Amino acid sequence: MNSVRILGVILVVSGATAAFADCPTKDLNAGPTSPLHGMPIYDQDGTGSCYAHGASQLVTYELNQQKGNSADNEVNPIFAAWVEKYEDSLLRSNGVNGGESVEVIKSLKSRGVCSPKSVAKGIHILKYACAKDITDAQLIHLLELLYDNYSSLSFDPLQRVINKVQEVNKKTPWVSDCQIDTVAGLAHLNGLMNIPATQILSTLFSDCVRIPMASLPDPQHYGWGDDEGILKELDLSLDHDKPASIAVCAEIFDDPKTELLHRSPPLFRGSNGNLPSKCGNHEVVVTARAIVGGSCKYLIRNSWGALWKSPGGQACACILNSGEYKDVCTAADEVREYVGCWFDKDFVGKNITDLTTFYKH
Repeated sequence: MNSVRILGVILVVSGATAAFADCPTKDLNAGPTSPLHGMPIYDQDGTGSCYAHGASQLVTYELNQQKGNSADNEVNPIFAAWVEKYEDSLLRSNGVNGGESVEVIKSLKSRGVCSPKSVAKGIHILKYACAKDITDAQLIHLLELLYDNYSSLSFDPLQRVINKVQEVNKKTPWVSDCQIDTVAGLAHLNGLMNIPATQILSTLFSDCVRIPMASLPDPQHYGWGDDEGILKELDLSLDHDKPASIAVCAEIFDDPKTELLHRSPPLFRGSNGNLPSKCGNHEVVVTARAIVGGSCKYLIRNSWGALWKSPGGQACACILNSGEYKDVCTAADEVREYVGCWFDKDFVGKNITDLTTFYKH
């Protein structure tokens, strides 16, 4: 009887060891010299700029890895989105919503990155010229809103247009007359016929000091194949100390029972035939893999603010007030910001539509 119990224990331990072997811990957040250390957790705040946030984080990580951690390596998502949508595009877009991180990285590599000081100087007039400060995400939201509701060809006096914008924007009280007047004045000063966000940003970044990006590797992009294949690329990226940006349906972060991708090879994973009936395309960054809560999981870093936690009850990693990184945080911890939440490996694999990384094999 005892021998059977002992054998049972041995078998259980052996099975657990095999499971751990299939999921070796790899956490790019760990250690004081991690290239992720000090990197901002952005909040896109309802704007469709997740792709630019994913790209800017991959590039910032790469620069930190090459040069050592420094605020001078930080790539601003607003600038990243503008470069791809306006400066590096033959068909210049009026807005910065919607895109792919791989295309942004290519544009940053060819055009260079605006230094953090130049970005701060460029957007200072719109963010801080008025009594009420706004965030980068709110700035983009304001520019998009103005473009939707204002044109200098309109017969409406400017104040009537301002009133219209504020009526549309009642749920975001951070908008002030001063900020709207500043944007409108800037458009008139530069002879713009209307106020496309990208043209306003072009004015703001006109004196930008560019940092060459020749040292950036070419981004690798994967969007075909089965779940096993896409997860293999994700694991290889992490194993070689590179985070990866993945596109998923945003709904999976609100409801873990969300309908998954359909399996219709050989279609592109993100093709309409594979997408569930409801899918808000969203890009996030994967920075770790580990056994958490008894199963293999990936740590997903979102762009929904420093206090974002998945409502599905997943464990989350954080930076404590002391500055220490903790891979699984509890209610008792004094959290400064959350840097991601853990999601089951199989669940992630079944939801990835495409993947971008700097790792090449």
